[in-house]
Amino acid sequence: MKDYVKKDAELEAKASMTQEALSKHRWHWTLDESNPDRVSLRQYAKDVGRSFPTINAQAKGYETWLGDRSRPISDHIALANMGVERQAATEAVAKATGKSVSTMKAGQNRAEVTEVLATARDRAERNKTTVEEEVVTVAEQRAKSKKADENLTKKRKERHSLRYVEIEGHLAGAKKKLTEALRDSENVDFSEEEMELLREAIRIIKGLLAFIDVRFGGASGNDWDTELAALTKE
Repeated sequence: MKDYVKKDAELEAKASMTQEALSKHRWHWTLDESNPDRVSLRQYAKDVGRSFPTINAQAKGYETWLGDRSRPISDHIALANMGVERQAATEAVAKATGKSVSTMKAGQNRAEVTEVLATARDRAERNKTTVEEEVVTVAEQRAKSKKADENLTKKRKERHSLRYVEIEGHLAGAKKKLTEALRDSENVDFSEEEMELLREAIRIIKGLLAFIDVRFGGASGNDWDTELAALTKE
């Protein structure tokens, strides 16, 4: 077995080894011009039994990382096998959203990159520019729009929660007062006139409870002011 093949297997097998070490090894035996024994990327991939895209991405990713360490090596590897346009779109979306390039390959992030790229291509055709020039603008506009939508949703939720607290407080207060009325009425000998007035108050309270029940049931279109005035005879 060739020495670099054995070493490759050892590095990949060790879970504790960093991505940097394995990528450096694959770069050294394929793209490192100081290594006279280096082989082609395809030959290396064939010898170690790994796919060409994997070896290509790690070796080229390591090489670009040597010249730009402002981002993690995983980002360089993720970009290495992309076309120029998709690479530009991926970097633009990552920068606009504050995410790492290496997370752009999965799920929703990948779909967003695809959408940004499609929009940038349309803009480039209309504006007689290049996709690389348009992706930054598109990605930034999408990020700002999404942020604005999130802020609006948050504000609506906050207002909704505040109103819930207020209403819950009113109902809790009403419950407390009604409980006090029940306790205070025990062993009290009311006159007929007093009983009539209390019954009228109870009738109004029952009507209010019915309105509240209907309102919370989702009913709309009612003229609540008119109905409330009729109930209380205001």
